[in-house]
Amino acid sequence: YAEDSHDKVKVVPIKQDADSDPVVPSIETVLTGHYAIARPLHLYTPNEAEGLAKEFLDYCASDVGQKIVVETGYIPLKRIAE
Repeated sequence: YAEDSHDKVKVVPIKQDADSDPVVPSIETVLTGHYAIARPLHLYTPNEAEGLAKEFLDYCASDVGQKIVVETGYIPLKRIAE
C-alpha cells in the first residue's frame, strides 16, 4: 500500500470479525496488525548470509532499501523517517 498507488490498486477496508469496524490498509494498520490480510515477505539463505548475499540483505533492511520498499508501494519492515 502506498499513498500514491490509489490509481493502480483498489483499497479494500476489511473487518477483523463481524463486530469490528472496517480497517483501511496503511503502513500504520499493517505494522500494528490491525489490517489482517497483510503478509510478510521472507528472504532465506541456506546458511548464515555471507558475501554478496549478506550485502544484499543488509541493503534491503537499510534506510535506503526500505525507502525503495515504500516508494514501490510496499510496507517497510518498520516505520522509517519520511
